[in-house]
Order: sequence, then C-alpha cells, then structure tokens
Amino acid sequence: MAAVALILLVFVIAQPVMANDKFYTNERVNLRTGPSTDHDRLRTLSIGTEVTVLEHDVNEWSKVVFRDQTGYIKSEFLDSNRPENAPNISPSGVVMMEWSQARNVVKPGTTISMYDVRSGLTYNVRSFSTGAHADVVTLTAQDTETMKRTFGNWTWCPRPVWVTIGDVTIAAAINGMPHGGGALPGTEVSGHFFLHFKGSSVHNGNRSYNNDVQAAVQSAFNAAQ
Repeated sequence: MAAVALILLVFVIAQPVMANDKFYTNERVNLRTGPSTDHDRLRTLSIGTEVTVLEHDVNEWSKVVFRDQTGYIKSEFLDSNRPENAPNISPSGVVMMEWSQARNVVKPGTTISMYDVRSGLTYNVRSFSTGAHADVVTLTAQDTETMKRTFGNWTWCPRPVWVTIGDVTIAAAINGMPHGGGALPGTEVSGHFFLHFKGSSVHNGNRSYNNDVQAAVQSAFNAAQ
C-alpha cells in the first residue's frame, strides 16, 4: 500500500507542464538564446510578464515564447500565478511601474530614450539622481531643441512620455522647466528636469501639482492601450 502511495506521489510531483501553458516571471529576468547564462540575452522581461511555456524543466531551464521571440528562462523565475507586486503591462508592452521599482531601472548615469506620446517626437536624457523622483538632463543641444518643441516653450506643465531603457518601456511624465543645476556642457540649457513615475512625488509637497503629474503618467499608460 505504501509503495502504491509513493508511486502516486511521484506521479503527481513529476507531472510535466503542458505545452502552451501560460506562466509569469516572478522577477526581472533575462530571456536567453539557450539554456544557460553563457548564451546571449535576447531581452530583459519585467516581473509579471506573461510567457508561453514550450518545454519546462522545473529544476533547470524552460523554453518559452514571448511575443515573437523564442528563448530560455531559468525555471525558478517562472510561476503559474502572476505576482501581486507585478506592474501593469499594456498590450503594446508599456509598463506602469511603481517608483519603488522604477528607481532601480533609471539609476544615476542611465541614458533614457524619451517618446512624447502627444507629438511622437523622441529625444534622449540622462538620469543623475533618484530621490522622490528622477532628475534628468538632456544629452545634446538637439535633444534640448526637440524636448522644447514638445512643450512649445519651457513650462512646469508635465507631459506624458514613454521612457525606454534597454528592453523596458515605462509610462512616465516629465516637466518642461529647466531648473537647478546638472546640465551637460553644450546642451544649450541651464538646469535639469523632473521625470516622474507612478507613485513618485514632488519635493515641495504640492498636492495639486503632484496630482497633475500622476495624471500625466496615467495618460502615458492609457496611450499605450
């Protein structure tokens, strides 16, 4: 009887994941071309990203499909249930990420590609501090000119943007008034800009302005639906 019970237990534990099962990443993880860290990285997936499992070895690597890419993820980073702390991801892949997580992506020194969702214009900035929000500066005079075009003129009014770092695109909002220091030489602007994400805040505690900023972040995410 005990032997039968043991066989049944082994059968239950060893039941394979069925092909085309949906799984979710439980950490920010790399999708690779093969089943080891020696293989090239195809892209980095955010926590909570849904993938389709083709082959699954619970103790090793899983072969998965994400959109049009097939690759491998260490199986320990996959769960059948979406993590509760996972950010919302739009069908087009834009992430609504809490500032507590986003600040680890936009670390000081990070170059960020900016897409203004209302005008379709793009420019680049660089992060140099991450406190209540990210402080960023334009990289070149051309970036400054393009950014100013999106606002029409320098203004504190925030605009919805998508920020891309590597393979991750996040909904955000940026103000259009250079202030303080930090500007790079040759950028034809004096000062830096606030870059906000979900849950970030302004320094002075102005609730009305903070609400405007968060509304712009939401608008950026809505534009990705």
